[in-house]
Amino acid sequence: MPVIGAKPDPCITLTFPALNSSRTVAFLVSRADKAAIVSRVRGGEAAFPVARIGPVGELRWFMDAAAAG
Repeated sequence: MPVIGAKPDPCITLTFPALNSSRTVAFLVSRADKAAIVSRVRGGEAAFPVARIGPVGELRWFMDAAAAG
């Protein structure tokens, strides 16, 4: 349902080539319900879009203890 009268939030969409040409890409992950997916992606599973991120520079993960498992 649309929200009448609300101001739209600015949004930027980046493609895989744009992300992968970056010097640094960072993911911020929180909550225990994300731990299984984080583990699968960091273990090399390619079933998730995030697995296609491979910057020319650093890929950094910032997680709370719950998300890190």
